[in-house]
Amino acid sequence: MYGFFNVTSNAIQKGFPGAAKLHPTEPLQLLGDDMAAACRGPFESSARRWLRGAHITVMPDKAHPNGFLCWQDHWGHTRCYYSATIHLADGTDIFESREPGADRKESFGIYSVRVRWPGTAREETLWER
Repeated sequence: MYGFFNVTSNAIQKGFPGAAKLHPTEPLQLLGDDMAAACRGPFESSARRWLRGAHITVMPDKAHPNGFLCWQDHWGHTRCYYSATIHLADGTDIFESREPGADRKESFGIYSVRVRWPGTAREETLWER
């Protein structure tokens, strides 16, 4: 499961900075295949299977509602704060976000993943760091 979230997070951060500059406050709409195309490395077959038929909406994080905040880390990777909803074809909703940490000392921010399974109203936290 970690591999799936690593792939989605990397694809989101690599794929939308250019689009975010064009429309900084509007949600970015993606398909699962868009995420595969944004990934410059190998796209895991299991992630491709999960994302087949998925619809993804990426929005600015809550701390930056007026636009996406992206920067280059000291390794040269693009990092962005964002909030994404990944609606899988089976009806599962995955909520993935990278937001600034409360103390602002950690440049990577807080990464969290929650899921709402089909037929349930409750969200379950899968990851928060």
